[in-house]
Amino acid sequence: MITFGQQLCCHQAESLISYLSPMKKLFFFSLVISAFQAFCFEAQVSTAVFHNKVVGNYVEIYSWIPAWQLASNIQKDSSYKAQVEVLILLKKDSSNVIADKFNLNSRAMTNKEDNQFCMIDLKRYNLLPGRYKLQIHFKDLNNKAEEANFIGEDIIVSGDTDAVYFSGIELVDTFYSNTSISSYTKNNIDIKPKVIEFYGNDNNKLNFYTELYNVSTLLNSDDKFLLKTSIINHSGEEVAGFTSAKKMNTAELIPILQSINIANLPTGNYFIQITAIDKNNINLTKQMIFFQRLNLSLKDTLQIDAYNNANNFGKGFLDTASIAYLQFSVASITPISTYKEISYLQTLSKSKDSLIIKEYLSRFWRGVDALNPEFAWKKYEEQVVWVEREYSTPIEHGFNTARGRIYLQYGAPNEKSRNNNSGGYNYEIWQYYKLPDGQSKVIFVFYNPTLTNNGMELLHSNARGELQNLNWKEKIGGASNNEFDMDGRNQRTGTNGNTNNSIKDF
Repeated sequence: MITFGQQLCCHQAESLISYLSPMKKLFFFSLVISAFQAFCFEAQVSTAVFHNKVVGNYVEIYSWIPAWQLASNIQKDSSYKAQVEVLILLKKDSSNVIADKFNLNSRAMTNKEDNQFCMIDLKRYNLLPGRYKLQIHFKDLNNKAEEANFIGEDIIVSGDTDAVYFSGIELVDTFYSNTSISSYTKNNIDIKPKVIEFYGNDNNKLNFYTELYNVSTLLNSDDKFLLKTSIINHSGEEVAGFTSAKKMNTAELIPILQSINIANLPTGNYFIQITAIDKNNINLTKQMIFFQRLNLSLKDTLQIDAYNNANNFGKGFLDTASIAYLQFSVASITPISTYKEISYLQTLSKSKDSLIIKEYLSRFWRGVDALNPEFAWKKYEEQVVWVEREYSTPIEHGFNTARGRIYLQYGAPNEKSRNNNSGGYNYEIWQYYKLPDGQSKVIFVFYNPTLTNNGMELLHSNARGELQNLNWKEKIGGASNNEFDMDGRNQRTGTNGNTNNSIKDF
């Protein structure tokens, strides 16, 4: 019997459960416009629905929040903490059934730079049958202008709890036996969720948890049934070498915790599928969940020809490109990629497997412009070449620099101010009248603290999701102790008394 932790919330609601059609996510790392919008930090959410005899159906909502993208606030004990306000809404017929607002605090940090970790949260809510929408709003409490929103797909949870069925599948990061109760406890095992369904090159174990209900109502007590676990590819076929089966005894509730070795699973899009089969070889029920795999130690089994059927895209520049150019080209799209994609690109840009790089580039630019992907790529490449010429340094490509990244991500600024400060730091201020997402009067402040050739760093911006430094005006003064009016109009240099160019009122 399941043991509930302290975070079980006794509300009636439903869930966003991971019932995904094999056609929902067909291509690996294709560019998808999703309902999730990340402004200051890229929170991720996953869910699964379970059943308990005492409380009935309940949904588990898992949240993953990168602490390194949050502002940190000093505490009374001189430590630092990141703090996030979370609002979870479960809606039915446009009305809120659940509205749960709470704060998440990170672990204490000695200094702000100790934030290279993620925050994981799990919430449980009772649910009733029906159709619901899941919405989650995240807000950085130490930088309240920054927020992220998640909107889930409609999901229907059946009210037939007497049938034989699997719960949702929870991807698992770690698990261990625990006699005490926590919010992660199920059947005396602490199960920490893996919220992001991506398994990288160094992640060769795939763990998952699910529950099978009511087999005893259909089979006799002495009957056996088969529990079959498979990995399914994007074509709906079982992947050879990744299917296992085990005879099971009947019971009202059967917890299932499995670990699969995916070291030899090639890069691609997959599903885990679990099936209950009776002695007559009849499928009683099945469940599946989507995941992505990156495995650069194996040659990808997919062929680029399958992705070149529209306008023969890729046959020109991709098939004749050198491995060095392919590595450069895939690395250069990091400024317009999501956080999850960037971690993949960093690895891919070092790969010497030209086939897998070609496949990625072909899919990426099809996602940007399905009708004319080569035009989209050429248009972007022109900007990359310009950025490389203007902003590269002796140790960095132009697209890896702060100014290069901002230029490629947001386009050319409407106004640009610069100052070569003989006493303090050189700086540039870029102003955008309006960004593509609707933000207006946005500025980016760059400066050169190392005094290296062309080595500008981002110091401050008022754009969502970008670095903010409210003392940027003082910081620009640097060693010269420059002072700035609070309205940002004028700079007065403390060392020589000269008035530099005015800073516009942003």
